[in-house]
Amino acid sequence: MRIAISALSLKPGRTGGGETVLRNLIPALPAVDPQIEYVLFVNGNNRHLFTGLPPSVVLHEASRWASTPGRRIVYELLIMPLVVRRLKIDLFFAVNQIFAPWMPCRVSALVQNLFYYHYREFSSSYPAGSYAMRELRYRLYAGLGGICNRRASHVVAVSECTKNAVIEHDGIASGQVHVVPLALSATHVPEAGSDETDRVRDRIGRAFLLYVGALAPYKNLDRVLVALARREMRQRELALVCIGFDQWGYGGRLRELANELGIGDDVYFLKAVPHDELGAWYAAAEALVLLSGCEAFPLTLFEAMARGTPVIASNLSSVPEIVGDAGLIVDPQDEREVAGAIERVCEDRGHREELAHAGRARVQRFDWADTASKLVRLWRKEISSDDKSA
Repeated sequence: MRIAISALSLKPGRTGGGETVLRNLIPALPAVDPQIEYVLFVNGNNRHLFTGLPPSVVLHEASRWASTPGRRIVYELLIMPLVVRRLKIDLFFAVNQIFAPWMPCRVSALVQNLFYYHYREFSSSYPAGSYAMRELRYRLYAGLGGICNRRASHVVAVSECTKNAVIEHDGIASGQVHVVPLALSATHVPEAGSDETDRVRDRIGRAFLLYVGALAPYKNLDRVLVALARREMRQRELALVCIGFDQWGYGGRLRELANELGIGDDVYFLKAVPHDELGAWYAAAEALVLLSGCEAFPLTLFEAMARGTPVIASNLSSVPEIVGDAGLIVDPQDEREVAGAIERVCEDRGHREELAHAGRARVQRFDWADTASKLVRLWRKEISSDDKSA
């Protein structure tokens, strides 16, 4: 059996969860069933991420002209199906859900992003100048995603919340959507030494909360700012450090809000840092805050919990499903509740230790070997049913 997977959309150090999935799942797959051969589509920029793999994983480098995002899409829609046919692929695993609907083999579509199902709920929060481009892009991806899910032999959802969204919005039968949770590699964000952690603390100069991810309206970072601006919180002189890329200029609006609230000097905006440096930021932070209203499987929560960093997370979408009882779950729209959770984490050291222990234990329940095993069973069943019908 030959299975193809595309890593062409992966930009080293910039694609967040997508990079985490591919870099951890690909090495785990061959051990499940050595009889399966994998063809991994790569490009010149990310090929080095997949060195040292077993012989059963063959790298197929796409043409150089497909290196830009626009050309890559053309390649995936028009050229890749021809290559898949020539290589006699039995099943294509669409890691980012989108694939050529005319793919000449069975397709297993992975849904790991809920945003395109709910983008209209957050559209008013984006800067007005980019509305037309945003709307076109989101409609395109939402529409194409639905087409692909309906065309796929089955859909793999990374959480129950994601499964429900696929069923509701794309009209997929429940039996065709399978939940396969993701996990966190212990080596993807290395443990930080005391020296690295101290350097981070010295850089900020005081206690701080940490946010890691894109600066986008659905992340509800404005609610963190409002909570920090409360009188009782200002007395703590607590900072907020945001690490991530700005989306559609929303970071500028957050800076304006921080200044309006009188806490502009308490908020630090940093571009995404290399993964091997993130461990020090997690270790130095009082807590990770993720008040997002739209998450399929937020891996940053796992990254924090794996390092014993308490998490303050929203009660929306899949976040409570992922965190379980290993974090403080709050209503992001209730600033008093958010502030109360922050105070509890900062004041109650005993509770911090409990959260740290629970977080580490929670993360250990999720494993890439288990994720790979569940996927391979699905794929084997799919190909086996195809052979029987033939």
